[in-house]
Amino acid sequence: MVAKDFIYFDTDYLKSYVSQIDKGLLRARVGEEEHSRQEQSARHGEQIKTKASGDGSLGVLKAGYERERTHEYGEYAKTVTETGRQLLEYELHDDMYDVFFNHASEQGLFQKDTGNPSVGKYIELHGEYDLVDLDMYKELISDAFIAKAAALTDDDTKEIITILNTMALIIPTKAFLLIDKYIVPIKPQFLRESIKEIKFKYSGSIKLIGRVTAPFQKAETNLDPATSIVNATKALDSAINETLAQLGLINTRFILSPIALYF
Repeated sequence: MVAKDFIYFDTDYLKSYVSQIDKGLLRARVGEEEHSRQEQSARHGEQIKTKASGDGSLGVLKAGYERERTHEYGEYAKTVTETGRQLLEYELHDDMYDVFFNHASEQGLFQKDTGNPSVGKYIELHGEYDLVDLDMYKELISDAFIAKAAALTDDDTKEIITILNTMALIIPTKAFLLIDKYIVPIKPQFLRESIKEIKFKYSGSIKLIGRVTAPFQKAETNLDPATSIVNATKALDSAINETLAQLGLINTRFILSPIALYF
């Protein structure tokens, strides 16, 4: 097995998924293992060492235990049988991905990338990508040396900054990934490396597992905002979609909520 180099890992989603299929996982898996031991009789002052060991498993988890105790007994002989419990706790991290992937595959929840994906299904992609961080680009374009190296005029710089500010108003996250016909919003708390590190260190193709959540809707026309509040909000939504279309972001694109990104 080749280890995956995860750069993005939505632990919240995976914990929720695994907890629903495996009867409860929030932070750790806890199971109970019963064991028993028997102590043989002994004379006064004699020591007996007892050892208890065993294995426990629950779902995807396995654990073992072993302990040794020394006891001193009195004048009379006795036999003691003790039944106890041991809690087996295992914190799940990257292995949650395999639990999710195997279960979703067995349930037929993955779809092939046919060009018209079904909303709500999972998809696995592998290909060239563009990773965009609006804040990073605004910072870069404000640097005179970089602007000069890119042969940008003052008017070019102002226009690009305006576009970046407009996108920041519309798109719910400051970072997103473009791959094939999908826009993939990135939640920064699930990144394992910064955008700058990723863009500097990696190139080529990326592998992505995610869920198709919605297609971008085309802008509606002939709406009178003064007619009702519903039409007013629809008109604003249409203006947003038209703006994104002019920026080249929504042509035949779908929104894909990422679960894991790795190289």
